[in-house]
Amino acid sequence: MANNSIPRARAFWEAQDYMSAVRVGLKIVVPSKYKTSSHFAEVFINIAYALFSASQANLFNEFKRIFPKYMAIVAPRGDVEPPIGYHNHAVLMQHNLCATIFQYYVDIRSINEVREAAALLVKFSVLAPNPLLLEEHNAKLLEMARLILTGKDAYFIVGFKLPFALPVPDGRYEMAHTVGKTTIAIEGFMADDVSSRVDDRYFSRVEVTIRGFTCTDNYWNGPDIDSEHQEPRNCRLALSVVNRVVLEAKLANESLRIVMASQRDIGNIVTTQYDGDGTEFHLSIGLTFGGFALVDTLSRQQVTAVQCKLLSERLSLEEMALYESLYAQALIQRDTDNVAGAYYLLNSATEAMIDCFLYSLCEKTELSNELERFLLGESICATCKLFKESPNLVDLPRSANPPSPFQRLKFLQELKIAKNSDVRRLCKLLAIIRNDSMRNDLSHGRKGGIPTVAVDKAIAAFRDLRYVFQELEQVNEQNIRD
Repeated sequence: MANNSIPRARAFWEAQDYMSAVRVGLKIVVPSKYKTSSHFAEVFINIAYALFSASQANLFNEFKRIFPKYMAIVAPRGDVEPPIGYHNHAVLMQHNLCATIFQYYVDIRSINEVREAAALLVKFSVLAPNPLLLEEHNAKLLEMARLILTGKDAYFIVGFKLPFALPVPDGRYEMAHTVGKTTIAIEGFMADDVSSRVDDRYFSRVEVTIRGFTCTDNYWNGPDIDSEHQEPRNCRLALSVVNRVVLEAKLANESLRIVMASQRDIGNIVTTQYDGDGTEFHLSIGLTFGGFALVDTLSRQQVTAVQCKLLSERLSLEEMALYESLYAQALIQRDTDNVAGAYYLLNSATEAMIDCFLYSLCEKTELSNELERFLLGESICATCKLFKESPNLVDLPRSANPPSPFQRLKFLQELKIAKNSDVRRLCKLLAIIRNDSMRNDLSHGRKGGIPTVAVDKAIAAFRDLRYVFQELEQVNEQNIRD
């Protein structure tokens, strides 16, 4: 590898262009042999400064991709002091433990790797010329690792105020989430000062507790250099929890008038990282992302006690089905008179619901293989002669397109999961929701709007469609028991 073929990560680091420095480290391949001592220095310095840059930007995932390259150079040298010195080497071990703990909580690293990363930090900290400079941060970091190893998980809390009141009683609610079990604490309050413009305005303070490790910089986009999400990660996670409550409340009581929270609606955010004993590890307060109580907000509403009980159970026991999320969003858009948005969301919710119940019904009746074949289009149609007489052919004729929503409904009858009358009813309701003539006019720019009555009819048809599916599930479960 020629010296001039390696970009200068150190120059990028000094210019605070951390992303470019990290990209240098990602591209470097550690050679088996070095041409000269300057070649070795070039490779090592670029990798080291790529790691420093990944640490500075809290790019945990990129750090863990580059770190093995660094260790491949340092580890074979045994007790020889690394070219960057033992102090900087120990600092990298601190960042390595942070990155390992982060990845442990997103199921990339194992508990043993947390133990190994902690051991590396201990080993090299004692070799630093002045261990006292590392002691304070080491103590907090190693204590967090020790607690993790004993089963006491780290967690962080994201707190902020909403410009409206969540329609549930104050309290703590457990929730199933893609990042694991989370908790949201809700406290309502009334503000009648100048910020709310008018009296009798109700709002909510929320604190979202998430198991894991994070960077408490509220403008941190995430652990990846090319994250698909542009919004700050902690805010994004917390808002997803808040909006889950909003959507579930809307399903519990469809008459509620409520909006989904967005980043621009909330005020100052406080993110605090704790170890497993509840000791504060790090804290940051971000400036406001938007305003507070400067938008038109709604007066206080609440779900009933029965609805709240159901909502709490659903939050705790299961993640929200895609069709339920889309349906709740459609209802919210309808309430704000965005009827076109409500119509498209409702159609998305309908197709998602058909697939959800189709998979569920076939799984319970042990017909999942037949369903997979049907959805892959392995036969032109399920009733053709080839499908019936040669089911074991390796390569059956394939249809040009996947089965339509109507074909999926009719497939339930072919599998004898639903009666002909049930399928006719399902197809009729689907036709009302889709309203294909209006759908085509909208899609091709022949209409600029949707009649409110059409969306209201589609919402009613969606509820009926859901009810028929639920009836089918009950009937099939009873047949299985019998």
